[in-house]
Amino acid sequence: LTRAVAKGVHLGDLQGALADIDAVLQMDARQHLAYFNRAVLRSGQADYKAALEDYDRAAELAPNQVECVVNRANLKVEFLSDPLGGMADYDLALQIDPEYTDAIANRGLLRLELNDGAGALADLDQVLKKNVSDVQAWVNRGVAKMECLQDLDGAASDFDQALRLQPDNAYALQNREIVREALKTNPSRT
Repeated sequence: LTRAVAKGVHLGDLQGALADIDAVLQMDARQHLAYFNRAVLRSGQADYKAALEDYDRAAELAPNQVECVVNRANLKVEFLSDPLGGMADYDLALQIDPEYTDAIANRGLLRLELNDGAGALADLDQVLKKNVSDVQAWVNRGVAKMECLQDLDGAASDFDQALRLQPDNAYALQNREIVREALKTNPSRT
């Protein structure tokens, strides 16, 4: 299995890596890491349905592997147009490990996409309690405040904080300008 990962990740030999993983699974079909690694490789090849099957099998064999559940959620949200399935997996991941920051952050982003501003804000607040230097969490929280909660002053503050941490963050710059223009044209929304 180590050789397969080396082939796929370090040498770019995806077909060789997949062949090695298939050989491992022929010897022992209960190797959850083999399914997990094959799912990662298949995702990289845009074979999303096969990747989902492998993540499902890996999660079945090792139900407490939070990274597998989060990767499966990401796959559902990003490539399979299944936001509710993704949300269920983020929730499951947080049942396994309530402190798993990637699951919290990704669920917050999904909640934002689903126009659940309060839920997004709660998740992003939790991420920022763990890491006040998380630029993306500041930006996403600013977007939640701007788009879902109409809290333009709060959004501007979050974008400013993101820019203090990363002055060239294009998304924060763009959104801060949008907020500034909105405040100029409609000062009663402050």
